[in-house]
Amino acid sequence: MQGALKDADRLDARIRRVADDVLSGKAQHLWGKTAELAGLVQDAQEADRIVGASSVEVPVVGPLALEAYDALARKLEAGETWRSGFARFLRSDEQSAVEALGEPATVDGVAATTAHTVRIVAEHLRVLEAIRVAGVVLRDLGIDIELDESRSRAVGTLAFIDRDRVIIDSLVARVRDVESALRDVHPGAPRIASVEQARSIAESARAIAATGTAEASKNWLESIGMYVRGQTAGGASPEGRALARAFHEADFEAINAALDAWDRAVGEQREELELVALQARLTTAAPALAQTLGDNPLSLAWPVRLAHIDDAWAWRRADDWVRRFHERSDDGQFERELDTVEKDITRLTTQLVEEKAWSECLARTTAEQVQALHSYRDHVASIGKGTGRYAERYRAAAREAMQVAQGAVPAWVMPLQQVLASIPPEQNSFDVVIVDESSQVDISSLFLLWLAPRVIVVGDDKQCAPSAVSLGALDGVFTRLDSYLPDIPNYLRDSFTPRSSLFSLLRSRFGSIIRLREHFRSMPEIIAWSSEQFYADDPLVPLRQYGSDRLPPLRTTYVESGAVTGQNSTLANHVEAHALVDTLVQCVQDPAYDGKTFGVVVLQGQSQVDVIQNELLDRLTPAQWEERRLRVGTPPDFQGDERSVVFLSMVVAPDQNIAAMTRTEYQRRFNVAASRAQDQLWLFHSRTLDTLRRTDLRYSLLSHMQSTSTLPAAPMPDGVTRDERHEAFDSLFQQEVFLDIVGRGYHVNPRVEVNGHFIDLVVTGAAGKLAVACDDGQWHTSPDRQRADLERERELHRSGWKFWRVRESEYYLDPAAAMTGLWGELERRGITPGRVDMQSIAGTDDD
Repeated sequence: MQGALKDADRLDARIRRVADDVLSGKAQHLWGKTAELAGLVQDAQEADRIVGASSVEVPVVGPLALEAYDALARKLEAGETWRSGFARFLRSDEQSAVEALGEPATVDGVAATTAHTVRIVAEHLRVLEAIRVAGVVLRDLGIDIELDESRSRAVGTLAFIDRDRVIIDSLVARVRDVESALRDVHPGAPRIASVEQARSIAESARAIAATGTAEASKNWLESIGMYVRGQTAGGASPEGRALARAFHEADFEAINAALDAWDRAVGEQREELELVALQARLTTAAPALAQTLGDNPLSLAWPVRLAHIDDAWAWRRADDWVRRFHERSDDGQFERELDTVEKDITRLTTQLVEEKAWSECLARTTAEQVQALHSYRDHVASIGKGTGRYAERYRAAAREAMQVAQGAVPAWVMPLQQVLASIPPEQNSFDVVIVDESSQVDISSLFLLWLAPRVIVVGDDKQCAPSAVSLGALDGVFTRLDSYLPDIPNYLRDSFTPRSSLFSLLRSRFGSIIRLREHFRSMPEIIAWSSEQFYADDPLVPLRQYGSDRLPPLRTTYVESGAVTGQNSTLANHVEAHALVDTLVQCVQDPAYDGKTFGVVVLQGQSQVDVIQNELLDRLTPAQWEERRLRVGTPPDFQGDERSVVFLSMVVAPDQNIAAMTRTEYQRRFNVAASRAQDQLWLFHSRTLDTLRRTDLRYSLLSHMQSTSTLPAAPMPDGVTRDERHEAFDSLFQQEVFLDIVGRGYHVNPRVEVNGHFIDLVVTGAAGKLAVACDDGQWHTSPDRQRADLERERELHRSGWKFWRVRESEYYLDPAAAMTGLWGELERRGITPGRVDMQSIAGTDDD
């Protein structure tokens, strides 16, 4: 009520009188009319806002004028237009009603004939009507106001009067509340009939309230004092005892001082508890930092350190996260797991195919087929060498059994002669026929094409052909071909000779072949001659893995006193044969050749084979022959075979008049002879390069073996630094890894090409090589790039390469830790520090 009385003080005399009349009840019945005053004021303010600063002149005002102009405004706003002149006869009823009022109103001196100006006139009339009605309401209350002033000033006066009305409403409501409260205490309490009485009661109430407040405060103070004394009894802090004493003495100043001291003590205790909690959290999160702080908390370095603690903490968290992210529980584990998975996939795939094949076979095998299979096995065993009295009978029985049992077995593997003896000559007896070593199969085996609608032939037309028929012996063959096959074109007919193989016949007719280029058998230097000489258009890709501790892959021995006897097939060079045998026997006794197998290939003449074989039979025991898998023969004898070390005998001597070996037959023989060796190819020759023609295959092979560099690895690049990009590398990161490995004493080569793929770094040691993949930012550019890199690595892994990876982020985080796994991997693979001997290990005894 005090706030309402203060607002009432600001009322003018007329409003005050109204308030007194309302409180006394004289004007209570009229006061209800003021409720509509708020709506009138609001309507007047809204309409005045629309009119704004426009100057409006209206000859006629009042409700009728407001209704006419408001109706016209709505009509024009709906799209109607003001009709004048000749078109006035089309004017609307609303326009006619406005014109009936007299001269049209003007807005800012212009006749109101548009929707906008007519709306302003209508709102102007609305403001005037609201002012008029409000004046009537106020006059009933005895409040006369001057409303003939300007429109906006009249609206403002109404707003102030409405505010005073609200104040009177609030005052009356609060007075009634006070009256009700007084009657509850004193039922005969008089009614408050004026503002002055309300003010007097309010002052009395203030005094009563102050007295009550004082009494309540005293009681509260005493209760607080008792509470404090109870809480601080015995062992209390100095601040607690001082506070209890101040409350007991009711000393206001002392209480304030004690409360301040208490707040400070509470703050100190809170800070101490927070400090203990922070210390516990810090000890858990960073024990080393907590220990350092506890050991020397007053160090002058702490202000500087703590000023950057947020940055330091963020860095340490990032460092810790990166280290956990890059942590390797077992370096090389993924590589070993990949090997295991690959082996499991191969093993399980093989097992699955085998089991499914047997399952299908057993599911469709009938009792009759089982009987036929057993019979076939027994009859083939009874045939024996095929020379017995009943061999043909058993062979016919086996063939008959095969006809029944054939469908029960998914695949049959047998040599050609057994096919003829066992398979009935029926077209499409099989779904597919696969012919291996088809370059050695002659035209007598064309019947294989009859046995299946699809045939796969595997061979190499650069290797030995099936027959060595002389050119003169072909005359009769061509004559019979012309007689029996006249309907076949000559260019196809003339290929049906004993010199043609099944592979060459099919290749000439179907053209496209699938060439297998990867070569795993021989050292790169050994197979390089065949690749360049015979496969230049589609070179072989050597994939044999090796270290620096290997046999010299190419060796030549010149037999100075070599001489030949005989000619053609009886050609022999005893001196060269003795030299070769002596060397082979020495190799058998040399520890460097332990576990190696030997083969001797004579490039020309069967007699030379006999000479070498007889001498070796005299000088080596049967156990040594078996242990070394020793074999002596001509190139066709070694077709499809291989040995660790192959000794070649060129045979020809200086005193012999020889022709250059250039024919296709010789190319095939030399290709087979030079590609049988795995680790070492050793050529014995009695003629030097200058005595051979450059077109001669013997010249080409000898020059290759004498001139080919057999360095175990390429030289390392010079001038490699950590700061400047070197052309031999793809990135500075690779250079840094390269320098770290080289610093340990290893031989390292960058960007080593293998089968069209590049390896970042290759470490070469005595026991082998290891590929090092440097996964820098480029490796992570996109999923496609990552997938391509992984497929490349898997392809190289299949080729025998072993990889060790290092990530750029891991390396720059901690170079020493990142490279630790590599040293262990190199040691595990027997690749020890020590520069590779960059002297060629090609062996030659020619001097």
